[in-house]
Amino acid sequence: DIESKNKPKSMSKVNLDALIPRADFISPGGDSNKQSLRGLNLSRLLDRKQSTASIYHLLRKPDFQRETNEWDMKRIGDLIESFMNKDFIPSIILWENSDTGHIFVIDGAHRLSALLAFINDDYGDKGITTTYYGYELSPDDVALAKETRDYIENRIGNFKKIMKAGGVK
Repeated sequence: DIESKNKPKSMSKVNLDALIPRADFISPGGDSNKQSLRGLNLSRLLDRKQSTASIYHLLRKPDFQRETNEWDMKRIGDLIESFMNKDFIPSIILWENSDTGHIFVIDGAHRLSALLAFINDDYGDKGITTTYYGYELSPDDVALAKETRDYIENRIGNFKKIMKAGGVK
């Protein structure tokens, strides 16, 4: 549409919808090796190869949640920076289905997805996203993801490099 063609990419909304898969509250599956929900920190959001305490593989968005594509790169950067500075971040509400072990994000999917994008270096164009969608992304989506990545790295840094240098202070 004309409005989106005239809008600078930096004002465009970044699609982080693939970072937390969707599921029905009563969907089968899950993990018999459940993890406790007590305490949510970065290591809990890493994949299993990086943290044995990970709950990332259990996270799901309920089917009724809106898509996680309403934030622009500045808002994503603001949230990540607030987290890195240990500023106040509103609560993220999670619910665990005790039958399946899935942990549903009831409120805070955008906040959680922004952190997951930072951790996984996937701003809508890399491994998690491409696997989720299963098709080649549009050049505009790839360009916006690259612009977002550059913006975050210039403003905050790269997550892996920050962790190698001693982590979050």
